[in-house]
Formats: sequence, C-alpha cells, structure tokens
Amino acid sequence: MPTRPAPQPVRKPARPPRPWFVSFAAGYPTGLPKFDNTVAITEFVETGSRKVGYTTPGAPAVDVGIGVQVRRGLFLGGAVSAFNASTDGELTAEIPHPFFFDQKRTLTASVDGLERQELGIHIQAATIVPLNRRMRIFLAGGPSLFRVRQELVSNVSYSQEYPFDEVTFTGATRESQAKTGLGFHGQGGLVAMFSRRVGADVLVRYSRASVLFESSDGSAFSASLGGLQVATGIRAIF
Repeated sequence: MPTRPAPQPVRKPARPPRPWFVSFAAGYPTGLPKFDNTVAITEFVETGSRKVGYTTPGAPAVDVGIGVQVRRGLFLGGAVSAFNASTDGELTAEIPHPFFFDQKRTLTASVDGLERQELGIHIQAATIVPLNRRMRIFLAGGPSLFRVRQELVSNVSYSQEYPFDEVTFTGATRESQAKTGLGFHGQGGLVAMFSRRVGADVLVRYSRASVLFESSDGSAFSASLGGLQVATGIRAIF
C-alpha cells in the first residue's frame, strides 16, 4: 500500500516591510517669540524699576526626522531641531534720585550677545499625500518638548555725578538659565521626488511652548519658545 507524503507545513505569507521615511534639513527660525522681564529695585529708600526686553533674531538651524507607517496613510515618528543664536536685550530703568522723591532718572541701554541654545523634540503623527508621480505633500503635528538655555540680565551697573540728575550705563551682569517646556507643533511640506525613493524637501513648522525663568528678585517670568521655522533638505521614503 503506497504511503502518503507527509503534509507540508503551511507557511504564512511574509508581511511586507512597513514603509518609512527619514529627512535631513537646514532651516532658519524666522518668528522667534519676544519676551520681557520687569523687576522692582530699591535705591535711596525709594522704589524704581528695571525692564529688559529680549529679542532673538533668526539663526541657522538643523532638523532631522524619521517615521514609520503604522496603518495605511498614517506614520508615527518624530523630528529634532536645534540652533544657537544671539539674543539682544533692550534695557530701560527708572533709578530713584538721591535727593528728591518722585524724580527718577531714566537709564536706557542695549545688552547684546546674550547666548541662546534651543533644542526641540517633536513627536509626530504624519501623512504623505501623492499629488502626482513626482510631488508629495507632507503633513504632521503633535506634542513638542523644548530644552532652552538662555543668558539673561541679572543686574545693571551705572555711574552718576553731582548733581545726580543723570545716570550713565556702565555694564550688565549676565546669568545663564536652562529650562524645559512642553508644547505643540504643526508642520507642512512639499517633497519633489528626483528618484524613486529620494526627493528635495521644503518644510514649514510652527511650534510653541512656554517656560518660567527666574528674575533677580526671586520672582518668575514667562517666556515663549518655538515659533515659525522654514527649512529645506532631503527626504527619503522607503
């Protein structure tokens, strides 16, 4: 009696690899938020004030992103952006007079070159929409975690001479503070494919978070992070 061949195990079809992407870009933050800090100062048994407004011009930034498709049309991933910049501080102070009450002297000065370092980690839900054989639209958004190190003006020195009706700025004391803030971001971009897998990428991202810095008098003041970022680079889609 002929023997039957042993049944062969049924192999499940191999699952195709999940599509994924990676991007490298250089950008320029164009809308860095301004912030200011006002503290009370006491001189000659009278209260005055000192205000510093901080403005950070745009600076070159780097941006790296990666993501993997979790279901059709939906990618999960993230991006990291970082830059170093120089912040300008505009100082305005009202200094009490040594002889007369309610006759404060006004002091104005610029304190430039305050160092700023900002790192953003952006968790993304993203989609890539084909427009035609060459063009893709990239859309993403989600929470953002920021780490910033900012130099701030902690004290101001000045000189004065009889009859003490004017004061002259002589210098500012700086201190560096590092803070972490949680916020959000939204991103859009256009990818022009110049090969099957790789294309030129132009992205625009808006992000925002808030942190609390400490004033020289022990109080805290709020500063916004993030802003508008425009970048261009390479995006590979596999």
